[in-house]
Amino acid sequence: EAGEVLATDTPLIVWSQAEAGLLKAFQASDKQEAILSLYAPALDRQDDKIDDRRKKAASLARTKAFSALDKDVILRELLIGDAFAHQFRKQEALYETASALRHDCAPNCRFRSTSEGSIEVTSIRHIPAGETLSFSYIGVPWVLCTSERRKLLRESFEFFCACRRCQVPTRSRK
Repeated sequence: EAGEVLATDTPLIVWSQAEAGLLKAFQASDKQEAILSLYAPALDRQDDKIDDRRKKAASLARTKAFSALDKDVILRELLIGDAFAHQFRKQEALYETASALRHDCAPNCRFRSTSEGSIEVTSIRHIPAGETLSFSYIGVPWVLCTSERRKLLRESFEFFCACRRCQVPTRSRK
């Protein structure tokens, strides 16, 4: 039912809001394999965002602090941070369960941070057995029309939304 806690997740890593902080936390973590398994983007595709991150990864790989990391690992880690970081106080964190949830413009879940740094996945409505758990990557999707949501998702998360709500837009939501 609505408000039910479905999962509680502790952070894999926590860092200050900068690429160097993310990479330092990654290097110090004993959960590097779990972190890298969160996302496996096609690193060879031509894309402005990946090209920018590729340049940043190459630059960071040349620094003394990160010279032990392969530039492709740095690139993957930057992209994982971009895609899955959750704000926690004045820091950011990666959560394994939260990162596995899909986007939906009519989500059935939301996240709630605890004072200890964990994140709770809670239902926002009744979820029938077998329905995929989802949340909105863009916060409050009900205030945007379909074309605005799709544009924001394409620019921020690089995918075309084909959720049920976007597939059948009403006149007021086109």
